[in-house]
Amino acid sequence: MKFIKELCSAVLAGVMISFGGGVYLACESKVVGALLFSVGLTVILLSGFLLFTGKTAYLLQNKPSYVPYLLTIWLGNILGCMMMGGLVLAAKPALADTA
Repeated sequence: MKFIKELCSAVLAGVMISFGGGVYLACESKVVGALLFSVGLTVILLSGFLLFTGKTAYLLQNKPSYVPYLLTIWLGNILGCMMMGGLVLAAKPALADTA
């Protein structure tokens, strides 16, 4: 049960970071895009979602049992990014050229 909860949190973090990236790519103004990208990061922070880049720094402080936890987060982030990337590609194919 704990694994499923962590994986879901990591998938949602991947979705939010991809959403922020998609919004950044869709904006003509890169300053506005960067500000809107930070909204995705803020949602991750306020919701307590698990983002790989935020958890990696704790690897040196934890036991080797931390590695499977990090791999779960990494996998979830990738799944979330792939799902959101597919949705963005279907909705706005021109962003693929921008990316």
